[in-house]
Amino acid sequence: MTQSALPQRTDRSGRTPGQIFADLPISVKLVLCFLVLIGLAVGALMFFSDRISRPQLTEDIGANLKSEARSQALIVGDVLANRIETLRAFSHGIAADVVSSNRAYPGDPALIQSQIRALDQQWRVVTDTDPLIQTRLTNSLAAKLRAFGQSFTDFDELLVTDRYGALIGATDRPAQYVYASETWWQATWSDGQGAATISQPSQHSDSSVYGVRMAIPIYHPDSHEVIGVLYSVYHLNSIANLLAAVKVGQTGRARLFLPNDTILALEGDNLLPADPTMLRQLQAASANSVELVDAGTPALASWAPIATFKGESSVANLGWALIITQDRAEALQPVTTTTLGIVVIGLITMVLTGLLAFAFARLISRPITSLTQSAQQIAHGDLGARVALNHGDELGALARSFNRMAATVQQRTSDLEAQYTAANAARAEAEAARAEIANQLATIEEQRTVIREMSVPILPLTATTMVMPLIGALDSARLRLVQEQALHALEETRARHLILDVTGVPVIDTQVAQGVLKVIQAAKLLGAEVVLVGIRPEVAQAIVGLGIDLGRVVTHSSLQSGLAHTSQG
Repeated sequence: MTQSALPQRTDRSGRTPGQIFADLPISVKLVLCFLVLIGLAVGALMFFSDRISRPQLTEDIGANLKSEARSQALIVGDVLANRIETLRAFSHGIAADVVSSNRAYPGDPALIQSQIRALDQQWRVVTDTDPLIQTRLTNSLAAKLRAFGQSFTDFDELLVTDRYGALIGATDRPAQYVYASETWWQATWSDGQGAATISQPSQHSDSSVYGVRMAIPIYHPDSHEVIGVLYSVYHLNSIANLLAAVKVGQTGRARLFLPNDTILALEGDNLLPADPTMLRQLQAASANSVELVDAGTPALASWAPIATFKGESSVANLGWALIITQDRAEALQPVTTTTLGIVVIGLITMVLTGLLAFAFARLISRPITSLTQSAQQIAHGDLGARVALNHGDELGALARSFNRMAATVQQRTSDLEAQYTAANAARAEAEAARAEIANQLATIEEQRTVIREMSVPILPLTATTMVMPLIGALDSARLRLVQEQALHALEETRARHLILDVTGVPVIDTQVAQGVLKVIQAAKLLGAEVVLVGIRPEVAQAIVGLGIDLGRVVTHSSLQSGLAHTSQG
């Protein structure tokens, strides 16, 4: 066996991805194309959905955190405002005692101040059993103060002064008798105008709980004249309990920031150092929330100033701020959940689409596969093979044309075989005329060869497309016959496309090429396009070597691609 007769093996090394893709089955190509398109679509949907939903969800989470901070800040502010209102309401019941104390002074202001200073000096040195001490701790006003303290246990160190700042009643013995020089007293007296005051937190007496000084002016029952001051220490453990009860998810917490860069401990018994940059960072931001690091953990934070619905200026002037923080991972969990949901939906969509694409690809490629298998069976000698495809589309028309072509080939082959059998029978019966019979057989063989080589069937594929398979060597006579039959068929059918299949032509030389060009030019004059298909690689090399110009001729490598071209036209 010569080298040219050996089966050619395709060298798959160094091939481009495009070449590899071109060799894949049609069903695989369709599935891959569907998956790529759906993957791009789902990926784009996931990307834009995430870009649109993430900022909105983050903004909603920040708004919720801001709303919670404002709500809790108002609650804290209203607690303080309610305590001021409680002291104001109590002051109405002790105003008569203060009026009576003020009336006891002599008319000379200098004498009044001298008397008060003397009492203050006496107060600082005498024991608790001294009549001066007892008159201020056991009088009717002191009894009212103790009853009030028992009803409202978060108040402590209650005392009342007259208009000169002198003590007229207290629940416990204070360190001094006169308070007119104290800053809180002067702010509460306010040059006789009167204003409620609240101090910054500090520890008082022996209590471990931090508190604030609350002082309110006492007004005359019959006028708006300030006649004294009611003072108390308000413990902050109730506010600390409020803050401890604030729950924002599992990691959220509320903290009360004070002006001296401290925060109130949740037990109310301590002031803890605070990060001074946290509040400034929140105040400088225009967004509802800010992402920051809280105690080494990424967190989402929001803040609100302590205020009150009642418009209590003493509360607003404190400069306190309530900050709510929540771990970033927990706060943005809805965003993460939404993103994960989009990803899961995208993956499910891709899987379902892939299954549909696989089924659709099988449906489309099955007729082509059937046609290919039938062609291979005929190529291997099974001339009875047919394509069982009754579709009304182009593939169905191609299958019917293929079946007709296969039937024609089978019939002609059968006729030739019958003639050959008859010739052999005649030779057996006429043994005496062997020479003559041998000549007849030779003639028959030549006739069969001529018939085979000159057979130029024209097969209609569609209403506008015909195929002319050329088999065997083409001489000048066959080329003339090809041209005549082609032009005759084009004239009768008015077809717009003629496919010349030269797969079965062993050699195309200059004469054959010129004959084919004449057929193409003549068909063009009739308004038809000729598509040349089936040029094998060795034939293509021979054409190039001979310098034959087929540049203006429409060529395709296979009948299938030629059919695809004519269907597009």
